[in-house]
Amino acid sequence: MSDGRRQLNFKSEDDAIAEIDRLRVGGYAQRKNWTLPMICWHLGAAGSPKPPASSAPTPEQADRKRKFIDVILREGRPPTGFEAPPHITPKADCGDDAVLKFRQVLKELRDYPHALVDFGPFGPVSTDEVRKLTLMHAGHHVSFLDPKQSGTRRSRGRSGCEYEGGFIR
Repeated sequence: MSDGRRQLNFKSEDDAIAEIDRLRVGGYAQRKNWTLPMICWHLGAAGSPKPPASSAPTPEQADRKRKFIDVILREGRPPTGFEAPPHITPKADCGDDAVLKFRQVLKELRDYPHALVDFGPFGPVSTDEVRKLTLMHAGHHVSFLDPKQSGTRRSRGRSGCEYEGGFIR
């Protein structure tokens, strides 16, 4: 990336959890203002996945999804000029509970058994799209944190990543 950040492309929720754990245990340097708890609070703001009341979006929901979620999934970034709304912008006093909550949300999303997720103002969204969006979003924000401890990541399929170096296995 042009700003020197790490390029993170999580393939699974387990990959994201492993990287979050590596940062929690080994420490990190911030490239911007948000700490790991603040990032996790922001990422977990949508909460646990739940089935929608209806499988058909309203016309307004379909339009919002097309203009926002579909753009992100296609282009890898939000529409030009997008700013996170205040209700999903973290406060500076976020604690480790935010990290644990987001880890739990990732596990619930990984194990989510339904085809659709109620995605608030965007209506019902496919679980696959929510997973991709969540992992892209996590990769974007976590890339602003540089691990202080190095580790070698090896993919282990669905079980995620294993880090060597004595701190996460």
